[in-house]
Amino acid sequence: MRSISPAHNDEGLTLRQAALIAGFGYLLMPVAYAEFSLYPKVVIAGNIEQTSQNIVAHGRLFGLVILCYLITSILDVVIAWALYVLFVPVNRSLSLLTAWFRLMFTALALFSLLNLVTVFRLLNTPDYLASFGITQLHAQAKLLLNSFRYDWSMSLVIFGIHLGLLGYLIYRSGYIPKIIGILLIVEDNDEDYYTVARVLGKFGSFPLRRCSKGTEVMERLTDKETAIQPSLIFLDLDLPGKKDGRSVLAQLKADARFRRIPVVIITTSASPSDVRNCFDHGAAGYMVKPVNLDKFVESIEGVVKYWFEIMTLPAKVEGAK
Repeated sequence: MRSISPAHNDEGLTLRQAALIAGFGYLLMPVAYAEFSLYPKVVIAGNIEQTSQNIVAHGRLFGLVILCYLITSILDVVIAWALYVLFVPVNRSLSLLTAWFRLMFTALALFSLLNLVTVFRLLNTPDYLASFGITQLHAQAKLLLNSFRYDWSMSLVIFGIHLGLLGYLIYRSGYIPKIIGILLIVEDNDEDYYTVARVLGKFGSFPLRRCSKGTEVMERLTDKETAIQPSLIFLDLDLPGKKDGRSVLAQLKADARFRRIPVVIITTSASPSDVRNCFDHGAAGYMVKPVNLDKFVESIEGVVKYWFEIMTLPAKVEGAK
């Protein structure tokens, strides 16, 4: 195992200090509070009239949403710098590239945030109402709110690339536990996947890999050039194509190479036969997705905390050999 020594002696910043800065940066991020608590209170999906009234009536609350996203972006810059310093000893060029992808994500996130600022100004300036009229004003506000979501989603693609590179650096390093090396999510629903990804961001940089079809799983695990060895797998049961999650689970647990990897089922199916079948085939857990978004987020937080903060995964034991 590599020793924790100064990454740059002339600067005096040690790897331990860089890790602490990154860790505290993640802990201080208010993005989850804004995304899952504040934003849904103001912005009502499919009801721009009520949303516009909320923004006007609760301007401070909407301003707090914007402030939370802004603080998150500032912390993202700090975290990008800290992670760069932390992984310079592993691979300087790749660490720099990883930092640049996070900075690109931050720039796109800030650009998307301007849409919310414009909505706030549009709805709280009387002159705009007189110029556009209420119908056109609401249409403009709806367009800006949708643009915020689209731009934010695009930035998450860049963030996913950052996480992939970060996962490789973590895996190659000798001073970061391999327990947080890779989390494989087998999920075809984009909204559910990104919800899980955002929740994971609250707990730190979890390098993610995704498969949207059952047939992709074994390919990702066995490909000679790009094979991964995940520490944990989140598996949906109802996957498109010929192989669903039930078949994937049975195949994983029948293969000695992957039998020890815990597989947590996260699905909409509450069927007793599915529950029994999954545990019979070696599932480590079974969670039925709540319909309510807030409850879904709360449930995912509980699952992540359980597996990554309380439990000891096989990958951690094997990595300590």
